[in-house]
Amino acid sequence: MLGLLSLMAFACLVFLFIGWAKRLENNKTILFLYFLGSCLIYPVYSVTRVHGQFRLWFPVGFLIVLVYLIFNKNKNKSKFAASILGLSFAAFTMLVLYNIGF
Repeated sequence: MLGLLSLMAFACLVFLFIGWAKRLENNKTILFLYFLGSCLIYPVYSVTRVHGQFRLWFPVGFLIVLVYLIFNKNKNKSKFAASILGLSFAAFTMLVLYNIGF
């Protein structure tokens, strides 16, 4: 069941990327790089206690991509959409790392 769900999620991602790539004039594969960059999470705080280790994760990749997109001259909605999709994937990954409900 989980494999089927993963396959459906991957198909939705491909469908979204193809639709957004039609809006770009050139270099249509760059959207995937914006997505991958936005998926990067990094622990900004880590502490070890008796009961285990706690890490505070932060979506650093989304912050870097967002700053780049804001200060870039070529603003495109597709690039922002791909980076927000990457942020949602990073948030899901953080929820899984924190063992919340999934």
